[in-house]
Amino acid sequence: MTGDTISVSLLGGFEFGADRASSTVPFAAQRLLAFLALQDGWVHRATAAERLWPDSSYGRAPGNLRSALWHSRHVGTEPVIECGGPRLRLAPAIGVDLRIVLHQAPQIVRAAATTEGGTDRIITMLSQELLPSWPDEWLILARERWDQVRMHTLEALARQLIAEERYLPALEAAFAAVAIEPIRDSAHRVVIEVYIAEGNSACALKHYQRYRALIQRELGVTPSPRMNQLIHPLTAH
Repeated sequence: MTGDTISVSLLGGFEFGADRASSTVPFAAQRLLAFLALQDGWVHRATAAERLWPDSSYGRAPGNLRSALWHSRHVGTEPVIECGGPRLRLAPAIGVDLRIVLHQAPQIVRAAATTEGGTDRIITMLSQELLPSWPDEWLILARERWDQVRMHTLEALARQLIAEERYLPALEAAFAAVAIEPIRDSAHRVVIEVYIAEGNSACALKHYQRYRALIQRELGVTPSPRMNQLIHPLTAH
């Protein structure tokens, strides 16, 4: 596989391989690759072993790490994991879908709004969860970061599409943000903004009432002042 582009995909599920040809590695090796793909640089072996196998004995965790490393260090002749003394990192040449999206989120929004078919692709990509069904605690903060990035990006995309009077894809982007966090006030505000912009005041009011009932039932709170200010012109009469 020399010369092939090797990548690790974390969004929507784990995939690892060269030029879209998946390589099968044991689950322990998948976890090591995913863990290193989420790091910004070098990680000490002891830290990786402790985070990946927190319930293992002191001697077993390093052994698990050595086994995972052996199974995932190379694809063909291409290095995947680099070792620098007691430290490890994913080889810089390895592509990681999450890193690409996090780095290019603002540019992706602009491109999606101007490229034919781009809007659907960006909404689909941002709707994908980070390694769904993996129960590992070391994923918690990474998932929170990804969720915040994709929700903000979807809301920004929806507002840009409103400005361009592309109301259907704007609604799709807004509802995708709502699906990530159903109690998020700003996401529901964008949905209402789309309805108002296209002249569907009744739909805007209906959505507001559903959201107000949801957070009252689930949290015992009321919509934010910004939400109430948005909906006020529709209820003033």
